[in-house]
Amino acid sequence: MKINSKHILSLIVTIALLALSAPHLAAELPEFTPGISYETFGASSLEVILVDLDEDNHLDLAASTGNNGYSLFILINRGNGTFKPPENYFTGGMVYSIAAADLDSDEDLDLVLPNLSQDYTTVLSNDGNGAFMIKESYPVGVRPTGVAAVDLNGDTYPDLAIVNDQSDNMSILMNNGDGTFQDTVNYATGDYPESISAVDLDGDNDYDLAVPNLWTDNVSVFLNNGDGTFQPAVHYATGHYSEFVFSADFDNDNDNDLAVSNIWYNDISILLNNGNGTFEPATNYEVGREPLCIYGDDLNADGDIDLVTSNEWDDGISILEGNGDGTFAEPVVYSTPPRPHSVYGGDIDNDGDIDLAVAFAYPHEHRGSVFILHNQLNPNPSIICGDANNDSNVNISDAVLIINYVFTGGAEPQPYLAGDVNCDAAANVSDAVWIINYIFIGGKEPCDVYGGENPDC
Repeated sequence: MKINSKHILSLIVTIALLALSAPHLAAELPEFTPGISYETFGASSLEVILVDLDEDNHLDLAASTGNNGYSLFILINRGNGTFKPPENYFTGGMVYSIAAADLDSDEDLDLVLPNLSQDYTTVLSNDGNGAFMIKESYPVGVRPTGVAAVDLNGDTYPDLAIVNDQSDNMSILMNNGDGTFQDTVNYATGDYPESISAVDLDGDNDYDLAVPNLWTDNVSVFLNNGDGTFQPAVHYATGHYSEFVFSADFDNDNDNDLAVSNIWYNDISILLNNGNGTFEPATNYEVGREPLCIYGDDLNADGDIDLVTSNEWDDGISILEGNGDGTFAEPVVYSTPPRPHSVYGGDIDNDGDIDLAVAFAYPHEHRGSVFILHNQLNPNPSIICGDANNDSNVNISDAVLIINYVFTGGAEPQPYLAGDVNCDAAANVSDAVWIINYIFIGGKEPCDVYGGENPDC
């Protein structure tokens, strides 16, 4: 049969239609290593973020806290996905949330902390190495709970948007360009606003704001006029007791949708964007008991946003795989220590996948700690647990190297994690004991914490 241009065109159209109608095949969710806990020495850790604070291209960890004489903990990444001991800061009161941005145009990330118990917000200036000093505090509303630091008026300087849960409003503070801020301008929200997300919702290339309201069971959307002033809020119904909001493109249509956690009915509300900053009615998904926080990212590298919730009364996190069309699969639960309060993600170990950090707030043995779950989508094959001298074998020379490092300040294991034979993210006395038992008396394999004859980290 002679094939002419009409046949070719028809074939192309048929193939295109078949591709469009084919079901979206999402990748399976990845495995995560058993969690590694880092103490912050606070009585609680309320929120955690992952950002590069010392300009070394590795994600560091900042955690806010409620009491014990501290407000903030900074843990600097060693460069291998483990963290140094925390540095502690006090800003005057309980801190519920954190935002990071270059506020003073010196090319490092500063921090903003709303002081829940003091009705002001504190700006901390970074010295470029991940150490901070208090620069200034600014009065806002009553009980500030959530903060965003982004350029609201298009002058390239990050401004501040803060929600205040007992004055039922949102405070906007414009940056003077040097990391100091103008007087507060307030906008009414719903009742008891708890968090805030800053993102372009109507496609006009400026930052709009979304605020969930705990007592009015809705989310308030503030569209930016382009100059850092906002139109009156439009409220969209969610679930019962809306606590946290996260925004990203869930249905791959190039606009940002909303996910809101509802702590009373143990679910999240998904509101899909119509493309102009208005939203479809919410679709709700059950997760775990009392989901206090939501984080979203592509955890399984299939091109779609997946969602993670921290479920305070289920002692775990739920991961909902995104289908790419704005719908989500049933949640998969990963166990954590009791009472997880917040969750955040990033490539902590620079292996090309998204790891998770979970903070714990209330009294138990892990309170005041942060739990790290390493994504195993792209495991690092170069590390052999216990091979501290990187010669591809685990033997007496590795035991000697670890012992010298721990007890005499000798050379560090290479890579550092190879010396962590008990999966606690540090090479220390317990690892020296473990490797001695393994080499000399036939103890458990390095990293075989749970006795399954396979590495557990």
